[in-house]
Amino acid sequence: MTNNEIRIEAVNKHLTFKGNANEAIDFVDNMREGELNNEVNDLLFNIERSLQDAGVYDEHFNLIDAQDKPELYSGILKPGAEVMLRDNGDYIWTVDVRDRNDEYILGYEYCDYDQAVKKYNKLVEYYDKYPFLEGDTYWTIGPRYDVIESMWDPNSEEHHDECSHQVYYTSEAQALQARKNIIIDFLIDEKNASSVQYPINIYNRIIDKIKKDEIVA
Repeated sequence: MTNNEIRIEAVNKHLTFKGNANEAIDFVDNMREGELNNEVNDLLFNIERSLQDAGVYDEHFNLIDAQDKPELYSGILKPGAEVMLRDNGDYIWTVDVRDRNDEYILGYEYCDYDQAVKKYNKLVEYYDKYPFLEGDTYWTIGPRYDVIESMWDPNSEEHHDECSHQVYYTSEAQALQARKNIIIDFLIDEKNASSVQYPINIYNRIIDKIKKDEIVA
């Protein structure tokens, strides 16, 4: 059997050599003569850079304590969504959003914890800004007291940005009750005005019938 056919394998802590006998002889000779020092140093540096890219080392190649990278949970925000930043293992950080029923909406993965935190903060700011999630049904009361059913979408977000005082309702029954209360309050204000158009007892009868649903407001 020739040296090229003889397999050599050696293990010492974190170092392993595998090759044929001639490769082993060359490796030993070069190591003893110091000819592989540069290659070994380059390998060590590449390992350190990989640890840095994975978020294990900081920019100064210092080990980052796992306690410095906590998982984050926003809790339930205005529209019923929750944003979470979690350690997914293998130095992967997951930022995802789930609805009030714990159903997945969207998510992102990062190797860099700081980038994950930035995304988490942006999502918390976004979902805490609007009262509904995209696709949610909601109701509003129009200028003529008409109840309007809508579905939350990007146009709703634009309208909310321009008219942040808009009142929203989560059910048609809730919106109808709110409209009734608005009309009753309007009639009471009219009745109490200094110059009323009709006798006070007429206002009282109309208000009473609206309260009893004998008249649809």
